[in-house]
Amino acid sequence: MLLPAFYILTATVLLGLYLSLYYLGLVKRRSWFPSLLHCALAAVGVALLFASLGGAPRGAEFGVQSFGAIAGAVALAAMAVVLLYLALLMFFQKRVTWLVGLHIVVALTAYSFLLAYVVFERDIVRKKKLSFVIARLVRATHFSLNKIGSP
Repeated sequence: MLLPAFYILTATVLLGLYLSLYYLGLVKRRSWFPSLLHCALAAVGVALLFASLGGAPRGAEFGVQSFGAIAGAVALAAMAVVLLYLALLMFFQKRVTWLVGLHIVVALTAYSFLLAYVVFERDIVRKKKLSFVIARLVRATHFSLNKIGSP
């Protein structure tokens, strides 16, 4: 269930990039559909991510075993920022655009943790040759840095 969660959250990030064009003034918003789809995809993706975290820890070989839980927690924080933005907009008619920027930063942080978790997750690393090469480079770099730092 990790890969479907990753694909859904990737689509969410890409849709969020489209929505950010509205705040930059490059695209005129004509519908609430992209925003609703963005919210729905995020909710489903985070739910699938938390569902996939059960069981044996993954990614311990590369030190990323906790990145999935961190990604989920940070994604929930990004959702909380959006709920705060919507509450201010609905109840006080205040449009606090810096909250949109905060949402973007927090959501991309969550996606970065998820990306690292997916790339270095052991079963996926075995199936994908490119990920395996990246993982080998990271392990070699980690080994050489430990060797340099030790007396």
